[in-house]
Amino acid sequence: MNNFTPPNEFIAIQIEALKENDFDFVLDVASNIFDTSVICVSFLGAKKQWHRSQSNHPFSLTFQLSCYLLQHQFEQTDDIFTVNNPKEDFFLTNGISSITSKALCLSNGAIFGHISLLNIKYVELTIKEQNIFRAFAQKTISLVEQSQLNLEELIFERNQLKVLLSSTNDYIWCIDKNLNLISANKTYIEAIKKHTGETPKKGDYFLLKGIHSGELIENFKGHCERAFKGIFFTVNTHISGTKWYNEQWLELSFHPIIEKGQVEKLVINARNITKRRKDKEKLKKSKTQYEALFLSNPQPMWIYDIETLAFLEINEAAIRHYGYSREEFLKMTLLDIRPKEDAYKFLDLSNPNEELEDTQYEWRHIKKDGKTISVLITTHGIKYQGRKARHVLINDITEQKLHLLLLEAEKTNTAALINSTDDLVWSIDRDQRLATANDAYLHLIKQIYGVTLKPGDFVNDFDGIIDQTRKEWDALHQRVLQGDSFTYESYTPEISSIWGSWTEIIFNPIREGNEIRGAAMFGRNITKRKIIELELETNQRILLETSEIGRIGGWQFDIATKKVTWGSITKEIHEVPIDYEPTFESSMYSYKEGESRNAIMSAVNKAIHSGMPYDLEVQIVTAKGRERWVRAKGRVELAQGKPIRLYGMVQDINDQKKHLGAIEAQNKQLREIAWMQSHVVRAPVARIMGIINLLNDFDSVEISKEELLQNILDSAYEIDGIIRKINNTIQIDHNHILI
Repeated sequence: MNNFTPPNEFIAIQIEALKENDFDFVLDVASNIFDTSVICVSFLGAKKQWHRSQSNHPFSLTFQLSCYLLQHQFEQTDDIFTVNNPKEDFFLTNGISSITSKALCLSNGAIFGHISLLNIKYVELTIKEQNIFRAFAQKTISLVEQSQLNLEELIFERNQLKVLLSSTNDYIWCIDKNLNLISANKTYIEAIKKHTGETPKKGDYFLLKGIHSGELIENFKGHCERAFKGIFFTVNTHISGTKWYNEQWLELSFHPIIEKGQVEKLVINARNITKRRKDKEKLKKSKTQYEALFLSNPQPMWIYDIETLAFLEINEAAIRHYGYSREEFLKMTLLDIRPKEDAYKFLDLSNPNEELEDTQYEWRHIKKDGKTISVLITTHGIKYQGRKARHVLINDITEQKLHLLLLEAEKTNTAALINSTDDLVWSIDRDQRLATANDAYLHLIKQIYGVTLKPGDFVNDFDGIIDQTRKEWDALHQRVLQGDSFTYESYTPEISSIWGSWTEIIFNPIREGNEIRGAAMFGRNITKRKIIELELETNQRILLETSEIGRIGGWQFDIATKKVTWGSITKEIHEVPIDYEPTFESSMYSYKEGESRNAIMSAVNKAIHSGMPYDLEVQIVTAKGRERWVRAKGRVELAQGKPIRLYGMVQDINDQKKHLGAIEAQNKQLREIAWMQSHVVRAPVARIMGIINLLNDFDSVEISKEELLQNILDSAYEIDGIIRKINNTIQIDHNHILI
């Protein structure tokens, strides 16, 4: 607490400005003046909000304070009462090191409550501060008296307090100097009755042999002896388990009651704190884990003092991200890591007295290397080493902001881009409502259906669309909205004059994280392509049929990957299974060893290195061991002057080769026959012709007729032998020469 004391005129104005019964305003003013937590405790409960304070202490604390003040300073009615270093856990837990109180008395002397300052350090009020404090107490009394509280209400409220005390789970009882019971709350009475079977009465000795252990009885006697000396204190006692109760820890509070200057009675409060002790151990462990989690967290974090803005703690991630050392951070404030123009704005938003709720802001920070980054900070208020502080988590969003700027630019560019094409571009949300669309799509819909679609309209639910079309589109939309990406070809001859008979539509889901937000579609008129494809399909079928008839198979060799691909006809020619996968080596070794293999390997090598095509007739050996003649053709595909692919065809010419061989043999025989006709047959024919000439001039020939006829007969026999020889060599069958 500081020693600032405002002028008396200021105090008077503030007190006079208090509205009737405005107790909250009393607390606000007092808290601002004394710069500490202020709590007003009422024994009457006239206003519910009296049981709270500027620091939002829980009701349990104000109740404990109420009991404490009621028992400890009930007779302190004339002046300010101060207790430094209270030992009670409920004060220590809340960081209270000093309590300064002033009793609130009605004009008839009845005490109805206290107004107290709860300090986090030892204080001693100056005379002027004491006067201010008395003024606030008097003003509070005036407010109560103006509320027409009377003695009957005081008695009633004291009875209410008795009920309140009896409703707690704590054991509360009052004893005299002889340790005999004077009164007790319901919890105490029921506990004794449970163990003894009898209801405790006034005058009973409260320490019960047979139930309370001897050690516990002696401890109680010692504590009571100390309390009857006028000392208020609290002790934690371990109770060993017995057949009457389990092992437990008790918090025992002894409150001496002074009457006529003497301690005549004691109020004892016993609370089972077994669970609280366990919770403390858990809290201690949790605190250790929290510190480890804070220091080793991969996200930059720090803790700063709300009043001074100084860094109190920094984790390793923040040190790495910002470049400052821990020592440098601890010498700095939050203003040191901000651009000057942001510092004033930050100061305007920073309020040391603000509630410690969670907040989130976007700021700019400066790293040690001078680089300015954009960050999103999330903070929540904490108490750190007894100081009001904030724990800050930093998320560097510099790249994210840049990405958003790029997205905005991309969005603008995308709008221009999708409208620069005649293709159809549109998207829908999960309800099949139009999200975005380019002009081409909107124009086509209007041409077909006469509808002007707008964002938010259903894309397949408007007048003019038939049920069948609506169902088809609904099925397509449902499919893509379930996460499937696909391409769909639509045949609609009825719109051929507007758009085309064939449309290719690409469907893609729009995802945000793991969630599908909608779908995007891209439609293209493919009517011309479909016509070409149909023509190609027809040509391909004709080519395939021709290849099958001519036994022509295709092949290719990827030079980079060394992958060889054979067509189905090529595999048939080589007599391999349809799933056979050839290699370059197996392809080469399928050619017959010797001249054929050497020729094909030389041709392939020249083709790869010089781009020279080839056309060879060579022999292969099939997978079944058969030799077969083939025609092998190959060409090279170039890319940027370099060969990338060798491709060509292989044709089965084995039958042709056999046919040509047969023809060659026939030609040889024919040549022999022709020679025989031109040379062998000519001799006897010439002799016969000569004899015939002799017969024409028989009279001049000196030879007998019989001799001439014999020569003719010999020549005829010779011709007949030649003809027989030719018949033995060839046969004439249906105008075909058969060898």
